[in-house]
Amino acid sequence: MSGKNNKKPIVTIVGRPNVGKSSLFNRIIGQRTAITSDVAGTTRDRIYEDVEWKNTSFMLVDTAGIDKDIEGELAENIQDQINFALDEADFFIFMVEAGTEITIEDEKAAQILRKKKKPYILVANKADNQELENSIVNFYKLGLGEPIGVSSIHGRGVGDFLDLLVQKIKKIPGKPIEPKTTDIVVALLGRPNVGKSSILNKLSGQGIAIVSEVPGTTRDVNEAIIKKDDKKILLIDTAGIRKSGKIETGIEKYSVLRSLKAAERADIVLLVLDATEGAVAKDLSIAGMVKEMGKGLIIVVNKWDAIEKDEQPMDQYLAMLRDKYDFVSWSPVIFVSALTGKNLDKIGSLIESVSENREIKIQTSKVNNLIEKITTKRPPGIKRGTRPKIFYATQTGTAPPEFTLFCNYPEYIHFSYIRYLENSFRKEADFTGTPIKIVLKKRQSK
Repeated sequence: MSGKNNKKPIVTIVGRPNVGKSSLFNRIIGQRTAITSDVAGTTRDRIYEDVEWKNTSFMLVDTAGIDKDIEGELAENIQDQINFALDEADFFIFMVEAGTEITIEDEKAAQILRKKKKPYILVANKADNQELENSIVNFYKLGLGEPIGVSSIHGRGVGDFLDLLVQKIKKIPGKPIEPKTTDIVVALLGRPNVGKSSILNKLSGQGIAIVSEVPGTTRDVNEAIIKKDDKKILLIDTAGIRKSGKIETGIEKYSVLRSLKAAERADIVLLVLDATEGAVAKDLSIAGMVKEMGKGLIIVVNKWDAIEKDEQPMDQYLAMLRDKYDFVSWSPVIFVSALTGKNLDKIGSLIESVSENREIKIQTSKVNNLIEKITTKRPPGIKRGTRPKIFYATQTGTAPPEFTLFCNYPEYIHFSYIRYLENSFRKEADFTGTPIKIVLKKRQSK
């Protein structure tokens, strides 16, 4: 499938408490150059964010809060933090605090980092002035190379730091391409105890995942391969993703990171909902994340057997979901019961269909004919006395489908018009189950 081996590197911020990890995280995502839309129901209270700086994309992960209120066990938890993070990340921002002495926790974390084979950069935060920046030479003693002074609160040095960071990220050696053993990769995502493991067990018939009534049973990632027609489908079960404020310290934090990596690895995500709980904010957040990642999405409403159909008919329930999940209105919804097996046999066909839709390619001539019809019927709105014009369009990618439009004033085209373009593309071809990416590029009129 397209793009499977072109994954964004995961860059994780680590360090002891109160050195400013969250502040740097917030500063970077506020200073990023990538433009993303606000999706209804998504939350900014999360531990990861896609970042683009000078044409280099990466996923930034914050470990803030992983070691809160555990002063008595600080050294042990810092060591656990680094070990778990090292397993999941591709690159590290190791943070210390300017103007302070090296602590035992700093030394232990540095010792672990030196033994690992993953790249890192040493950042001394809170270097709010020249005097504090001069003090960071003390951190050379950690043996992690030259410390870079920044002030995440004031923004001092952050741009230069990001320039250096992307230079180092580009030098990360690419992983060898693994032989293709499956045709479609599918990750099951959702909150704890919604039935992801039960669904995987029923679909695979292998009973390989541990099923329990206790939320959070799945800590590691379980996998199974099923066959549908002539396609091999790899199913990846993941740990439940809770609201960030409820995520516990240590292993659970990194179970969530493993879930995010599974989603990045997948072609399609099955977002598993609990029918008895309706639309929950965290489910909406996960759907927004999947859309941002450009993955296929199928909403699986589990535990449908527990719903009184007289009180909550399926069409009424579906209408409620469509209203709440209007930002992924293109996603198919299937009602299932892992307990009784209802409709589970239909999931394989749905996966196949979404996978095919993600690979649809529209000829350039048809794309331009469509754009001409669209803009004639409803041209872009006037801004600052100028009506932007779309000169030319072409499909520049699949999985997800991507269309690049060349305009004279792309910045004048309103997001509502982009949505109108997307809906028009969806009428032209069956893109059910996949987001569509529309890229606007500037081209001068002749």
